[in-house]
Amino acid sequence: MQLINDFVEYLATLTTQYLLIFAILGLLLFTLGLLVGWLIQRRQTGRLRHQLRQSDKEKDSLQHRLTSTDEEQKSLARELVSITSEKDEILVQQREFRKNLDGISNELRKLRASNEQLNATNQSYASTIEDLNDQIIGLKTRNEQLLRGDAGAGERREAGAGGNPELEQRLRALEDRVARLSPDQPEPVVDLGKPTHEVRIGESYREVNQRRDDLTRIRTIGPFNQSKLYEAGVYTFEQIADWDDEDLESYAARIGYVAQLMREEDWIGQARKLADDRQRHPEQPAEPRHPEGLRAVEGIGPEIETVLKEAGIHDLTTLAETPVDELEAMLQQAGSRFAMHDPGSWPRQAALAAAGKWDDLQRLQVELHAGK
Repeated sequence: MQLINDFVEYLATLTTQYLLIFAILGLLLFTLGLLVGWLIQRRQTGRLRHQLRQSDKEKDSLQHRLTSTDEEQKSLARELVSITSEKDEILVQQREFRKNLDGISNELRKLRASNEQLNATNQSYASTIEDLNDQIIGLKTRNEQLLRGDAGAGERREAGAGGNPELEQRLRALEDRVARLSPDQPEPVVDLGKPTHEVRIGESYREVNQRRDDLTRIRTIGPFNQSKLYEAGVYTFEQIADWDDEDLESYAARIGYVAQLMREEDWIGQARKLADDRQRHPEQPAEPRHPEGLRAVEGIGPEIETVLKEAGIHDLTTLAETPVDELEAMLQQAGSRFAMHDPGSWPRQAALAAAGKWDDLQRLQVELHAGK
């Protein structure tokens, strides 16, 4: 403050000329300062305007990006809704598929159980048919024995022919039961007076009859079925291998067997394989397969074998040494269904089987069948 007062007092001492000079200098300095300030302000204003324009551009860019982002968000929202709907549909389909799969699994289990039951039933049918065939053989043999005889047994023959209705009734009942066990009744077979293989193939009967294969090497063909096939003119594996479905049905009817079981056991395929093996190894014929145990004897099925074993006859040697009257007593004691069987040839058959004379046993069994 003192400095300003001193400066004012100094100016008061100056002349008018000096005061004018100071005034002009002061005006020039003010103008110069105003100009410098304006220039500085203009520069700052230009920079700020530039920044403002840049900010506007960035704003526009951000606004554009925001708009684009909103559209993308809306598009993503629509896709999310669509995906959610598809997911719901897929879940519904998956539940339906699982339900269907569970149903199919249940059906499959039922079918498997039914298939196992059918297989067990077929095996039971096969065993039952074999036993019934044995019983029929026994009945027919017993009936023939009653009908035959010398002149001194006339009264017995009359009693067997006209006075034994129970035996005839049992025979008819067994034959009816065998017929009912067959699932499909084939059409009646036309008997042309000669084996079917001669008609279809033209092979000489005499030439075929010279060789007889062991047909029991085919599964489920026992001595009984083999003898029936021999009677029908079927002697070799090649003949069975050449069968078609019609032949199978025809021979099933001729031998009294079930065609469906023959298909399931693949008789044709087994015979074809055995025939092919013989062609490839003619110098090494396979050993024939013979029934084991007491069932090698014609007329002895699984049930009769059980009866004999319970009575103490466990092998062929013991059976060969057992008198016929004791065998008849065993069958009588086992029940009426076993008493109808005729064990007259069993010891002789057992002796041949125990000695390994299979060819002689086979000829004997064929003779027994031929004499029925």
